[in-house]
Amino acid sequence: MHHRNILITVLKIAAIMLFIQLVETVPEMYGQYLNTDDQLLRKSFINTAVFPTIVKVGIIFILWFFPSLLISSVVPDTELSENNPNYFKRIEVAALTGVGIYLLAYSVTDIAYYFVLKNELANQYAQSLQPQDKAAYYVSFLQAILGIVIIFGKTGIINVLNRIRR
Repeated sequence: MHHRNILITVLKIAAIMLFIQLVETVPEMYGQYLNTDDQLLRKSFINTAVFPTIVKVGIIFILWFFPSLLISSVVPDTELSENNPNYFKRIEVAALTGVGIYLLAYSVTDIAYYFVLKNELANQYAQSLQPQDKAAYYVSFLQAILGIVIIFGKTGIINVLNRIRR
């Protein structure tokens, strides 16, 4: 199995997990906004429910239908076979890339949700995020940064792990 096949599988699993999360949260999110008499809450429905859902569906679509595009832009030598002596060295890089893309995909959807929620609360209710939502918002940014660091610093991370193993 080539690195490309492994990464495509990882990205498709991430798309499936995001889809499952979407299916779990949509009924509660949409029910909260549509089963109310509060007109301000109904007006904020598009921004706080529909926009994050569209972002999540877009990421799911990209991960499911265009994983090769993501892989080729991040891991240049994904076509090594098991017969190549560098195969097992490079498989660690492929696995870390998959983890980085996975973290980044999840964090982008969370950032979109909390950003819109923060703006709606400020505009319509003159309130800020609840402490747990604010913490989740900041953790989503940290998760995005961690994903980017893993994606672009994967060879350095592998070198450090190899030094530790020796």
